[in-house]
Amino acid sequence: MESVEEIDPLVSGLTPWLLWAGGKRTLAPRLVDEIMAVKPTLYVEPFLGGGALALALPYELPKILADINHHLID
Repeated sequence: MESVEEIDPLVSGLTPWLLWAGGKRTLAPRLVDEIMAVKPTLYVEPFLGGGALALALPYELPKILADINHHLID
């Protein structure tokens, strides 16, 4: 598997765009290991928040990202 830097240099070093109550910023590395262990073909995030986990997942993993907070999504 290629590293993110080899795929697209623009996505390397991305961090969550805001601090979010209940955010997963510090848990993201551990959660990525757990998620990738089951070899997913699609990641669905119904409550995006700050996006810490979505940004930590491999670039090539397809993602569907959503949130009910229209201020965040708009």
